[in-house]
Amino acid sequence: MKINRVGQSIFNRKPWLSLICLFLIVSGAQSLAAQSVKVSGFIPLDSSWQREIYASRIPSLYDMYLCSEDIIIARSVIDAEGKWEINLPKSEDGYLVRLHFIKKGHPVASLVIGGPDENHFFLGVDGKDIHVDSEEVSLYSFPGQDPLNQQLKQLDEIKNKWEKQLLLADNEIDKMNLKSAVGKDLISFAYQTDMVLAGIYAVNCADHGLNRA
Repeated sequence: MKINRVGQSIFNRKPWLSLICLFLIVSGAQSLAAQSVKVSGFIPLDSSWQREIYASRIPSLYDMYLCSEDIIIARSVIDAEGKWEINLPKSEDGYLVRLHFIKKGHPVASLVIGGPDENHFFLGVDGKDIHVDSEEVSLYSFPGQDPLNQQLKQLDEIKNKWEKQLLLADNEIDKMNLKSAVGKDLISFAYQTDMVLAGIYAVNCADHGLNRA
């Protein structure tokens, strides 16, 4: 009889144990979701491409094109329609990632810079979900539709506009004047933005990107 009572007591506790386990699983999933940013988009790929996308965290603004499996922080499948979704850690101040995809048979850590087979783009990640417009992937380094990436894209547009003018400059004095003007534009942007990463990127473009060119 004692054995039966003990067995019955354990049996009666099992539903509570199941509920506790379920609660812990759900809580853990909600906690993970609360700490993640969902990045999604559409990339039309033909059959020569592997249907996987990789996200690499950029260690510094001087390493935008550093390519190594060591900096890949997430990967996800690109479905038959070209849709993909990947979860990345949230950040209060923001950080840069590079997303890339590869040709079949190529190493995971391989980048193509320029040309029709260019296989990457950049995003700024903070605390907001990001949707990538496929039509902008080939036009802008930061094709995300969220506020942070819109500011980063605006900075690239400012930089590209001045770079074109620099190419047309006839002499060193004109080039120096143009560099001074773009530097003022970018520093002004850095002072006005309330986004830390956008401000850092603006200062870096003003100093390293153009004035050391």
